[in-house]
Amino acid sequence: MHTSLNWIQNKRGNTLHISLTILLLILSATMSGYGQSSKSIHKVLGMLVHSIHGTDTVAFTGSYDIYLYDESEHNSSLFIQSRSKPKFSVTLNAEQLQQYSHIMVITHSNYSSPCSTKIQIPYKNNSKCMVDISHCDTLPIRHMYKKPVIYIYPEQDQITEVKHTYLGEITFTYPEYLDGWKVLAKTDGLLLNLNDSTEHRYLFWEGISYKSLARDIFNEGFIIKAKDVIPFLEKVLYQFGLNKLESNDFITFWAPRMMSKEECFIHFSINDNIRNTSFLEITPKPETLIRVFMEYSHEIPNNPIKEQELPSLKRNGYTVIEWGGTEIGTKIMN
Repeated sequence: MHTSLNWIQNKRGNTLHISLTILLLILSATMSGYGQSSKSIHKVLGMLVHSIHGTDTVAFTGSYDIYLYDESEHNSSLFIQSRSKPKFSVTLNAEQLQQYSHIMVITHSNYSSPCSTKIQIPYKNNSKCMVDISHCDTLPIRHMYKKPVIYIYPEQDQITEVKHTYLGEITFTYPEYLDGWKVLAKTDGLLLNLNDSTEHRYLFWEGISYKSLARDIFNEGFIIKAKDVIPFLEKVLYQFGLNKLESNDFITFWAPRMMSKEECFIHFSINDNIRNTSFLEITPKPETLIRVFMEYSHEIPNNPIKEQELPSLKRNGYTVIEWGGTEIGTKIMN
């Protein structure tokens, strides 16, 4: 009996010891959990990108700040860090992960207002997020120069060589640009490409420039209603010295795009090497070279626009004409 009682007491003691041990482990785990709530439990790797024709590329930018941002009516945010390179990482603890739903990026520039972009925090730990800042005007925007075409009008049939140097990426040429274009140019403007014996009315190239646009250039230009686009272009192209064929080519390509909305902003660059990105070397050298480049946007600048003074150009003797243009992207103007 005495032995049985001792066994029961020992068993109760062991049970109590085990129970206390389990309780201490639970408390320890609980306290440990509280302690870990302030430690990093979630990591997000991020990269600033801008999208060109649906393809994300690393975005060069100046400095930018990173915040955590929630969806409350007060738009509360928490500053995390400042960065000057496209890649960043953000670590979140349990409380932050519960309170904040988005990462906010605010870019900075000496010449424009801040630009903000937010992206939802990825659910998976150590995941990557791409912060698209294509709409920010602090970036050196890549611009597609669409349909620049070159017409050649010698005073007599002659072999003409055209060398084109471009500070950007050439995406297409026709006829094919090898080590330049070499054509038999006829007085009526017809061009015989000596490489493949094909005939053309003009030389065509298309490219993407990586040069930022000067914002002050858009302090002057024209704001034109859709219904007035065609008569406006007819008038200014005649003033630039383009003939009916060249004007017709220009208008039939650009007018439908420009008239797709109620009004557009237009700015012309004349004989300026397309903002010092496109250079022509023509042999023999023409007596008259006219280069017309148009930039337009359906986003109307907020700042006052001074009407641009345009030159009146004349064709004399052996003449080369080039025209082209581009549609200005989002938020590159004031």
